[in-house]
Amino acid sequence: MRTMLAITVLILLTSTVSGCIGENDIDLNLDDEEPTPLRINHIQMKGTHNSYHLAPLIPTIRAYDYSHQPLDTQAEEQGVRQFEIDVWWDARGQLYVYHNQYDLRTTCITFEECLNTLLNWSNNNSEHVPLMIWIEPKEWMEQSTDNTAIVELQNLLDSIEQEIIEFWPRNKTITPDDVRGNSET
Repeated sequence: MRTMLAITVLILLTSTVSGCIGENDIDLNLDDEEPTPLRINHIQMKGTHNSYHLAPLIPTIRAYDYSHQPLDTQAEEQGVRQFEIDVWWDARGQLYVYHNQYDLRTTCITFEECLNTLLNWSNNNSEHVPLMIWIEPKEWMEQSTDNTAIVELQNLLDSIEQEIIEFWPRNKTITPDDVRGNSET
């Protein structure tokens, strides 16, 4: 009886995998270069929100009670490749990075400092997949009228774009216009 059971199990196992190997075996030569380039939509990446954030020195609300490592440490030691940065514009044209007026601690005070930190890491690790940097423009809506809010937002967006152009090399940038190409949308 045991022999018959063993033969039955063997037949079931071999019959289920017999179709997996055939005349059209897959040629796995791992020395060959990848036949198609790695595309950005093939990449899954680890990311952080408020990537620059440090917990307040004096506890305020529980939602703010967390800290991230500096951006380059996140990239190097934690494998983070997607960063979210809140950018605030002031009337002097400076771009600052912080969560909100009640939660000001940050690993990089200015947008320029954040960009340079990530750029230096990128230059020292040239084989990395693209970094995604989500920029969230912030404005002080409660301190302005509707008209000035629009002007300030446009100034903020212009300032952000200028700093990116100034501090981040074009050959290391993928913009929505690059992805869109000649298409309308």
